[in-house]
Amino acid sequence: MIFKYLLLTILSLAPIASFAQSQTSVNLAQQMYVAYYGRAGDPAGVNHWAEQFDGSNNLDAVLSDFGNSQEYSDNFASLSHEELVNGLFQQMFNRSPETDGLNFYVGRLESGQATLASIAKQIADGAQDDDELSLGNKITVANTFTDRIESDAIDYASADISGVRTLLSAVTSSASSVDAALLEVAAWVPQPSPSASDSNVFMTTNYGVIEIELFHEQAPITVANFLAYIEAEFYQDLIFHRVISGFMIQGGGFDISGTARSTFAPIALETDNELSNVRGNIAMARTSIPNSATSQFFINHVDNLFLDSTGSNDGYAVFGKVVEGMGVVDTIANLATISIGSFADLPAEPVTIESVVLASAT
Repeated sequence: MIFKYLLLTILSLAPIASFAQSQTSVNLAQQMYVAYYGRAGDPAGVNHWAEQFDGSNNLDAVLSDFGNSQEYSDNFASLSHEELVNGLFQQMFNRSPETDGLNFYVGRLESGQATLASIAKQIADGAQDDDELSLGNKITVANTFTDRIESDAIDYASADISGVRTLLSAVTSSASSVDAALLEVAAWVPQPSPSASDSNVFMTTNYGVIEIELFHEQAPITVANFLAYIEAEFYQDLIFHRVISGFMIQGGGFDISGTARSTFAPIALETDNELSNVRGNIAMARTSIPNSATSQFFINHVDNLFLDSTGSNDGYAVFGKVVEGMGVVDTIANLATISIGSFADLPAEPVTIESVVLASAT
């Protein structure tokens, strides 16, 4: 029986807030970024506008300031009033407004009774049923994106903002659209580029050392993910929990007690690079969901070409190869195994990962 492991995904769904701002104002700031600009707010922007909302007794004035930006001028200033109002509905609800609603808001805009930003808030506050779900789902995804930008110290000013708008535009009232978007957030957020000296890693086990060369150019997302776990010393004291001679050895998810270790968010499946699951190549383990790989990996004991991506098979993402230590892999693969609970093909004698370090750090 093939072992099925639990995917433990840590995705924060609450927006970033410093102690200086109320959560209500932080939520409003993110809502306005989604409703007015159609994107997630950057951490500094969310916190700045939350401070403005908290510190002013004139909400309309702050909303007006929020709406007057270079981003608005570059993307929306040339649109007609009808196009602007329609754009708000599309960004929040993925639909056009009804004729009466369109005429009402266009009239307020043309008469100067309201700014486009205050209209955006009014529309958002009045959302009901599927519209309310759609907007709430978009804000959930936006919060996750903003949190990742802050936690990974990524310069959002240089990011592909149009790509984030496209991402949010695909989020609807359905839960499945949120799941898909959250996975895309995990893949979209850029990772630091590894240096050339980080091409190899040493994986020390209680059976010996395995040296692995990483394929930075062919599998940048997967390699960056693996390096993030190495930097966090995640793999230390975990085990190879599934070993099958003539197939592969799998580890990187459980400690010796069988307890799963909490992981980072899953990454996008990266199999469009002509890399193959041949003997000695290392690949990411995953569930039946293509974009679900987190920390677990496996080393191919033999050529397993059926694990490669084909027209009908998503495949498993290769990201490196063993350059020294295949004898250690052979020894582990040929160990006697037992079944305990949900673990099948568990080595009877534990195979522990003592450390995984960059060759450049040794």
